[in-house]
Amino acid sequence: MTASENPLKRDFPGDVHRVEAARRADPHFEKIVARYEEVDREIARIDARQELRTDDEEKVLREHRVALRDAIAQRLREDGPAP
Repeated sequence: MTASENPLKRDFPGDVHRVEAARRADPHFEKIVARYEEVDREIARIDARQELRTDDEEKVLREHRVALRDAIAQRLREDGPAP
């Protein structure tokens, strides 16, 4: 992933507008998405060797990113299909 790549476009290509709308409507969801983007940027820096972490720290970050991505996907499922 490049530093400028939007993780929402990468991971939810057909739902970016739905995610953004839900962010504006729900402060809790906004926090989840903001944390997801933050963790994704941190992993990108690790992958680019701009930041060093132990293997265990990196594993925890990657697991956290998956959990956040799952929470976003769950919200999208709860909101129903895209119009």
